[in-house]
Amino acid sequence: MGAEDGALDEGEAARVMRLAARLGDEMLAAGAETRTVVMALDVVARRFGMPGLTIDLAARCIHLQNAVERDRPLVMLQPTQSGDDKDLVRMSLLHRLVTDIATERIGVAEAEDRIDRIDEDARRWPWWVRVAGSALLAAMISLQAGGTAVGAVLAAAVLVLVDRSGAALRRGGLPGFYITMFQAALVVVSGLVCYLLGGSGRTVAGLMTANLVLMLPILSVVSLVEDAVAGFDSIAASRMVGVIMAIGALVAGVAIAGGLILTGTAFEQVAYGVKFASLPLLLGLLAAAVGAAGNTLANGGAVRLVPAGVAAGLLAAAVNNVARDVLGQSAPLSVLLAAVVLGAVATWAGTRLLVPSTALVIPGVTGALLPGPDVYIGLVRYASGVGGAGHALGGALITTAAIGVGVVLGNFAGSRRILKGAPDVPW
Repeated sequence: MGAEDGALDEGEAARVMRLAARLGDEMLAAGAETRTVVMALDVVARRFGMPGLTIDLAARCIHLQNAVERDRPLVMLQPTQSGDDKDLVRMSLLHRLVTDIATERIGVAEAEDRIDRIDEDARRWPWWVRVAGSALLAAMISLQAGGTAVGAVLAAAVLVLVDRSGAALRRGGLPGFYITMFQAALVVVSGLVCYLLGGSGRTVAGLMTANLVLMLPILSVVSLVEDAVAGFDSIAASRMVGVIMAIGALVAGVAIAGGLILTGTAFEQVAYGVKFASLPLLLGLLAAAVGAAGNTLANGGAVRLVPAGVAAGLLAAAVNNVARDVLGQSAPLSVLLAAVVLGAVATWAGTRLLVPSTALVIPGVTGALLPGPDVYIGLVRYASGVGGAGHALGGALITTAAIGVGVVLGNFAGSRRILKGAPDVPW
């Protein structure tokens, strides 16, 4: 069935719309960017004979309408499961499905079956592999923030503790806002325990930095900026609410724990007085590569995606280091330049690997560009009532927003639509 078959009857049109709605829902749930989802649904509509299908993505739903040559329009509304989680395997499988639809390799029935199989088979890693990947990333962030080897190991251990406590609270039905508060407080308490057991200031800071920065909705901020730049204002506004609530919960958790155990203690002086130092270039690149590999697994990436994720982390780290240490640029500008290069190369490479650019961008961003020290300094100084908290947190948010702006610009710069007059994805 396709455009060449002529106008679809109402039953056929409804079936195509159901396929498009379900595909869009699955792509958003896997973490695909909004612009890519809209392009994919347009491909499905055109391929299966509905070039006049109107596609609108709002905050939590997909709205489809087909009114071409009909007395009454066909309208479909699909609530979405979109959230902050990323599933790189599912995202890649759905991307390839859209490619096969675009190249007329499969019809509607087979596309429906493929989505069923993706639902059943996509989550190939057990929970502990994902947690191990996150723990590995936490250890590398701790080192990148100037922490010690002991601090890196402890950061990984605390990450596991924080993750499992959150999973237990979610099973009890506690809202996410309170779970984040509890987890943030647990990180501060873990830092105190480390200090009482003889941990140095750098060890404590590395442990806390890694876990606090991974609790921030970094990827949501990046997605928010991407949507705002691409013109999806309602979705960007919805993400803004989620980001504000997540940051509020994190700040509240740190403030409560800090007010109880930081103020007026020797630990307070250690916590906010620590001096961060950058890793040497080669060690920084190694940490970025290992962290990107860990994040690829943490986000459900298949083994074949790990080398590409490592390459993305190395690329982002190299550009960021050159811009900051060689060219003397500020952190936001160096991160912006790294994000532009990462987005461009990921778009170019994704068309050849048949994976969405997001599957390469995410490991690169998390492995090399997260604003760890600023997050730590801002939160700890706020909890202790020391000046400079707002400046540090503001710097972290500006740097994070620069990632989103840079990735979008890189996507456009690396797309074949600009370079060769073709779409920026294989469709």
